Amino acid sequence: LEYRALVQLGCVCVVDRTQVKMETDTFKLDQLRFKTVAQYRYLEGDQMRHIFLYHHKSGNKAMFGLFLPLSKKAYVFVVDTVRSNQMPTMNNLYNSERGHKISNGSDESELPSENFNFDINFETDLRQVYRQIQRILQSYKDEKRGPTLLAVQSSHDLNTLATLMPGLQEIPMMPVHVADVDGLYSVLDWQRVGAKAMIRHYLGFLPIYRTTLEQSRYFHVPIGNLPSDTTSFGADLFYGRHLQKHNCVLWCSPTVRPDLGGHEFDDNRLVAELEESVLVTEINNPGCYEGVCIELDIDALAVTTLLQAHHINETEGTSSSIAFDAVPQISVQDMIGGGGTSETSMASLTSYDETARCASAFRILRQMVTAWLKEVSLYQNVFADFQIIHFYRWLRDPNSLLHDPALRRILHTLMNKLFLHLVSEFKRLGAIIVFANFNKLVICTKKRRIADAITYVEYVVDAIRNKELFHSIDITFNQCWEYLCWLDQSNNGGIKGKVPNAVSDAQDQDKNVDGEHGPGGEDNETPDVAANDEGPVIE
Repeated sequence: LEYRALVQLGCVCVVDRTQVKMETDTFKLDQLRFKTVAQYRYLEGDQMRHIFLYHHKSGNKAMFGLFLPLSKKAYVFVVDTVRSNQMPTMNNLYNSERGHKISNGSDESELPSENFNFDINFETDLRQVYRQIQRILQSYKDEKRGPTLLAVQSSHDLNTLATLMPGLQEIPMMPVHVADVDGLYSVLDWQRVGAKAMIRHYLGFLPIYRTTLEQSRYFHVPIGNLPSDTTSFGADLFYGRHLQKHNCVLWCSPTVRPDLGGHEFDDNRLVAELEESVLVTEINNPGCYEGVCIELDIDALAVTTLLQAHHINETEGTSSSIAFDAVPQISVQDMIGGGGTSETSMASLTSYDETARCASAFRILRQMVTAWLKEVSLYQNVFADFQIIHFYRWLRDPNSLLHDPALRRILHTLMNKLFLHLVSEFKRLGAIIVFANFNKLVICTKKRRIADAITYVEYVVDAIRNKELFHSIDITFNQCWEYLCWLDQSNNGGIKGKVPNAVSDAQDQDKNVDGEHGPGGEDNETPDVAANDEGPVIE
């Protein structure tokens, strides 16, 4: 229900005009209307004040910090099996850390005010800490300071904290996805170490808050609903909205099986290990190569494949209109009412190929990625760039709400075709393929001098990029060998060549440009759904 509400309403909505006169503060989803942030700016300016709550626990030791910027007061609670005061002078520590950040180049406007007053308490019972924090927050509410957001950085999730401190449910909360190491307090002077870490986290909160606010505006979701893996969550949101726009039923599911109305239980291929997980597409030619060998990195293969899917079919002498993914479409009314011709109904009912079943969803997926690319190219939108970079990881992540193994299989099949076309282009232009997979390409140039080899590779890469089919693939130089003895990816050795400085500088410049405005690419073949892979550093 939460996902449905976020997809349908986002972060800004209004009551439907027909329901305005209703005397109620509770509405159904169909009584509210989605509004864009261009029409109504979300949390513009300094309308929302904030309080920062820090919490970290390690074994029997814990530390809480509640910072109230308006009153320049902070409450610190130290929890241990015994009450012992080894805390440093907090006011001096705070001003020292703040001055250190300013001296390192931080903008003073991005930092909280100086000279906070610290109230330090030592407890042995966590329940006493929970009561005192709730009492402080209630006093703050009674002062009626205006709309306030509670930013929470905790080793517990928000639901757990709300259970331990029910008073938190009356304040809008925003999770701060930053985690201290588990063994932070495993030292003798743990109170000093913990206090220093807490101060540093608070001093670095404002940039995180502003970045999170901008990202929530881009995703069009409330700031408190962003999870740790923001890019995967954002892809689920955007794809869900595109599917609803095209009147498609969402198959979102918290399990690895998509919700296909019962069909998923009839098809065990949906949970079977995919072919590409066992047989990774790669080309390997063992041998000793006396000419200069160049290693190239390949990025954006998945995104390019998605955008060029129709051209890939054309290179094979067919088109999507007559390929296996072309299946007659009938309306829901015809399916329920038995309308339509018998041939059309039979064609739909006997279509067991997931390529045909997912053809519509695949086209919508391409439209979504095209919209991201447009935002990157026209507006240099960094959040859209991160969505493109993590697109393939999201598509392969079984924990994604809209994960569909069939879509992943379709894209992988097309990626394999585009990859083989790319390899054949290198061969056609005279390169010898030593090793190749979706992420890396090692070629032998048959040149004796490194400068000649690099010039040849630049010519080959430029010629390949000029073709529309490979225009969006990012091919960059990694390293070179004057002599290479190759068995496989894990067993190889050789004499590395020294790359001219001009080439290294050009590569660094290209990487910086691609990092800011480039189309991005896919991750490695092993799925990585850790929170550390999300977009702008919310961690």
